Amino acid sequence: MDLQWRQPAPPLTLQWRGPDARVLAALAAKDGAALPTLIGPPGPAGPGMLSGSITLSLPGGAGVLDWEETVAAAGVIPAHRLFLMPAPVSDAADTPPDMLSLVTVSAVAGTDSMTVTTTFSSPESGAILFNWSAA
Repeated sequence: MDLQWRQPAPPLTLQWRGPDARVLAALAAKDGAALPTLIGPPGPAGPGMLSGSITLSLPGGAGVLDWEETVAAAGVIPAHRLFLMPAPVSDAADTPPDMLSLVTVSAVAGTDSMTVTTTFSSPESGAILFNWSAA
């Protein structure tokens, strides 16, 4: 059985948005001239990578299905993108990462702090350790 498209292929239009070829040729003719690139001219260096550990303190008792907590994170600014991952702990810990029913974790950067929101598929309680990095 031959497979055929029932609709014509969509039109594909490409347009060069880089430097004009005439300008590039003129710049290349100059000795020692730096050619502009598509990534733009060099600028000041951005903030360096930050990293650390935080502990979320979930309430005891029956546990919670979702939790939001603001924790201190020195050097973090609102422009940072945060990455969180459960930290490795000993098997004797109350909440080892492989036994957590963690569904989602997200963090929003603040000034020298971050607000971490977690959700779980079953009630959790106790301290949960996360490693984080910011870029």
